Amino acid sequence: SNYTIKLDIPRGGVYISRAEIENEHIPEIVEFMKKTDGAVFVIPNHPLFYFLSGRENPSRFLFSNYVTTAVMETEQVDALERGRVPYVVFFAGSAPNDWGTGRTYFDLADLRAYIYTHYVLVDYYTAPDAEGGAKLNIYLLSRMGAALGQYKRVYLPTPGGWDPYLATEEVHARLAREGRLE
Repeated sequence: SNYTIKLDIPRGGVYISRAEIENEHIPEIVEFMKKTDGAVFVIPNHPLFYFLSGRENPSRFLFSNYVTTAVMETEQVDALERGRVPYVVFFAGSAPNDWGTGRTYFDLADLRAYIYTHYVLVDYYTAPDAEGGAKLNIYLLSRMGAALGQYKRVYLPTPGGWDPYLATEEVHARLAREGRLE
């Protein structure tokens, strides 16, 4: 139909909405997640990727939006630190949704600070926005390490505003070529 498409992924075919802007990148993201050993943290609310990639969630929370107390947020940060989780996949194009909890991922200051200081942007995907331009909407982040080389600070758009990230020099150069740096 015009409203759904089927993705054939080894763990099963998935029907998805054409309306969700990030869906065209699902196979690429699944392959990225499958290439790494260990857990991959997917935020804020895309648990289907754990199943499709065969990777485990390092936290007991499927949706960051359900992390509604400081204790729960600390537990999520501790899970990332304890597991030395190698990768984070952040769907920055997801609209903030509190799912009735009164908090969204953008309210989780400690979790966001941990990600900003322990992970580096190594790739990203874009998709067309409503005006036909390209927007950044999916960020692939790797735990900091010497193998990634030097980092540069970048500010990237999210529904909550502009967030600070460290990026590899290669990704920084790509963002600059595309005119995406503030």
